[in-house]
Amino acid sequence: MWHCQTITAPGIYRCTFKQNGCCEFDSVIQVDVININNGPQVYFIGCPGEVYKDTITNLLYPNCENNKEIFLSKNLNSKGCDSSYFLSTYYPKFSTIFEVICDSVLSISANIQDIASDCGLPTQINYSLHWYKKDKINDTLGTDEMITVSDTGEYCIDLKLNMKIGTTTKSCIFTSCKNTNIRTDSASNIQSKTIPE
Repeated sequence: MWHCQTITAPGIYRCTFKQNGCCEFDSVIQVDVININNGPQVYFIGCPGEVYKDTITNLLYPNCENNKEIFLSKNLNSKGCDSSYFLSTYYPKFSTIFEVICDSVLSISANIQDIASDCGLPTQINYSLHWYKKDKINDTLGTDEMITVSDTGEYCIDLKLNMKIGTTTKSCIFTSCKNTNIRTDSASNIQSKTIPE
């Protein structure tokens, strides 16, 4: 309602007023309807040690978020009442359980487990493995979940993740190591668990 007019649609509205009870004048307004547009989508994948930080509010979002509307204190849209965007964040987290197997040869098996919360986000994850001896990082021993070892030492596996959420892609590497002694491990199967920091 605007004085003598009920505004029901976009258009020009006119009311006649009297100033000091005698002089009449018209007041005219034009009403335009602006559609409310949803804010943009922002996607973030955080490798270990990385956290999404909103550059306007300086707030951190360290947990998985699925299309959470983030309201901003400053209006970035000149034709909008509020500024906001929709945030989706994903923080991959994996653990590796090593098992030493002695069956005529000594093998190390890595059971890779996804322990991250995806909070309902549709995530696409592909991974590749790279086994190596810790003191010979450039010598690849294998790319499967199990390798055969012939000497004592610390064996490491790099888990390279290639991830996608929404329009964002990113790669992260998780490293886990297992110290193996040929003499003692050959006598019994030993399990250890390594969770990357």
